[in-house]
Amino acid sequence: MKRYLLTLLLCCTTTAFAGHDSHHITFINQTSKHLKFEVDITGHDKHKTLHGHTANYVHIDDCNHDGKPKNFEIRVKHVIDKDGDVYLKNRHGHKLTAHRHCGENLYIWHQNGEYKINDEPHIKADLSGCNKNTSKPAILFAHGLNSKQGVWKTFAHHAQNKEWRVFRTSVSQDGSIVKRAHMLSAYISKAAAQCDIPDRSLRVVTHSMGGLDIRYLVSKGLKGAEKIERIYTLATPHQGQGAAGTAAHTSDAVDDLGISQTEKFNRNHPYTSMNIDGHQVPLLAIRFRCSEKQAYSDESDGVVKTFRQVFPGAPYSKKIYTGRHVSNFCSSHIRLEQEKTDVLDLILKDHRSGDYAIPYIHPTIFVENHLKSHDVKFRAVVDGLPDVHSTPSDLSHGKRGIIQLANGHHHSVKARVVRDGKDDVTLEINNVKPGEDTVIIDYKDDAYHLRKVSR
Repeated sequence: MKRYLLTLLLCCTTTAFAGHDSHHITFINQTSKHLKFEVDITGHDKHKTLHGHTANYVHIDDCNHDGKPKNFEIRVKHVIDKDGDVYLKNRHGHKLTAHRHCGENLYIWHQNGEYKINDEPHIKADLSGCNKNTSKPAILFAHGLNSKQGVWKTFAHHAQNKEWRVFRTSVSQDGSIVKRAHMLSAYISKAAAQCDIPDRSLRVVTHSMGGLDIRYLVSKGLKGAEKIERIYTLATPHQGQGAAGTAAHTSDAVDDLGISQTEKFNRNHPYTSMNIDGHQVPLLAIRFRCSEKQAYSDESDGVVKTFRQVFPGAPYSKKIYTGRHVSNFCSSHIRLEQEKTDVLDLILKDHRSGDYAIPYIHPTIFVENHLKSHDVKFRAVVDGLPDVHSTPSDLSHGKRGIIQLANGHHHSVKARVVRDGKDDVTLEINNVKPGEDTVIIDYKDDAYHLRKVSR
């Protein structure tokens, strides 16, 4: 856990560490044993030790020789205790070895009395296996930074008792959003094929960074995205984590969680980009905090501030639930967020074609131009924050736009009428409620009027 604390302290960098994925070999331990992966590098070995059902990478600086990718030999040991370990053997009694280039994955599992190695996950080797009973709905639990599929034990058992098919896997603990998303993509697409998961039927619940992983997967349309029905993010740092400006590089995952990095991520992957074959994939951000007594500006679950758990433009829970991000934060009597079965019950209640059982706020304002011949520019204004412009920015006659906000606070909305390419008049209306009010501009009795209509 000391390593996790260091990660939090150095959580945000302003330098882009692009391309690190191509210098990694990622290991996925799908066994219950404690394994050490040794990479044979000229002059020395690099290694990564992983507990059962976890995943992480080894970074390699020099991946090429004479312009060609190096083919690294990898040996695997079973760590018996702190003082000893033993090499795994293949079925012929020789050391179990494999070869990988930088940027590749190595999955290992135990099957029919021997260890198997591949570059894709073995679905039945994960903790929840492969349930093919299509009469039951399917749910996937995706873990966060420095975590593993085992953290979902409580949720997995609870969902199974509620007659759900449960899926969970492990992605690189310290990998980038892109790397982790591609690992989830490989798992979902293979699980869907082997375990009969229809399109738009897989409910996804994520914790922390897992929410960013699944957002990337959907917004980029990676394999498996078409299987997803809706998404719930628990305490995901949609708006970053920690203080920006730290220059130290601790891991790819940490680099991606800085405030400036998530601002860019949100611009490149907005809620509206989560669209598969013309279908908007719904996402609900569920917020958590340690205590109801915290001041709003300080509210957090011990790791992520509550206001940063909101995905701009997407619905978020009206209630802030009590929970802690990891075990060494908040009071010991407060349950971990992945153990809050009361929240999971609400998630499981939601009907596929219906609304959320969890009361929510949708931080959007719809705007409409009812003028006959002029374009209008709308923007939302709130003290202390930059103005937010509508999409599209210029609304012609009869068109409807949307202003996507970072929170559900009441805003003022300004409308600028444009005539002959020049601003003609600006109007303002106050106390507009995101998710409830539509702002309309029209022209009556020789005057412009700006009004709000409750939905």
